[in-house]
Amino acid sequence: MQDESRLRIEICEYAALLWVRGLIGGIEGNLSVRLDENLILCTPSGLAKGHLKPNQLVLVDRQGNEQNSQPARLGFRDQGSSAPSLRASSEIKMHLGIYAARSDVTAIVHAHPSFATSYAYAELPLDLSNSAEGLAVVGQPALLPFANPSTEEVPESFKPFLNDHNAFLLTGHGATTVGTSLEEAFNRMETLERLAQVMYQARILRQS
Repeated sequence: MQDESRLRIEICEYAALLWVRGLIGGIEGNLSVRLDENLILCTPSGLAKGHLKPNQLVLVDRQGNEQNSQPARLGFRDQGSSAPSLRASSEIKMHLGIYAARSDVTAIVHAHPSFATSYAYAELPLDLSNSAEGLAVVGQPALLPFANPSTEEVPESFKPFLNDHNAFLLTGHGATTVGTSLEEAFNRMETLERLAQVMYQARILRQS
């Protein structure tokens, strides 16, 4: 089992980085890590991810059932009796579906980066075949068909692409990256967005 205390801090740090880098806004986005074969730690629904506290993360099992994680045992103060109950990310089905299909994945980042999401909304594939860095860090992103957010349609839309890709453009939604660590998943998201911007600008230049 991974160190839950360390990963609670790490998730909050990378969630804040997503916000600082403009890859999410408001209460957008969600992150998760696999603690062991049965437990997943994820960001909560309805809170701004740029300002999360370690005790606000939610622990679920592989079926999505929320567990009594008691973060106070790890040295994190609880929310207090007046705090509202925190629920797992509304996109937890997507996270669970990916973990079930990919034993090598231990971290997932879902965000709404402007340029990559624009490709997803336009239903345009993001071709990184001419980018050595892109292929090395991200790989070729898959363009997924539209699926209603927060439904079983989302993990189903991933299934044909999961074995061959580590980055995904969700039509009409956003982007998801996976990795063997939060650092790797975050780096893939950040690089995906930077290259999406470069590809967009190159397209404009060719037309000028």
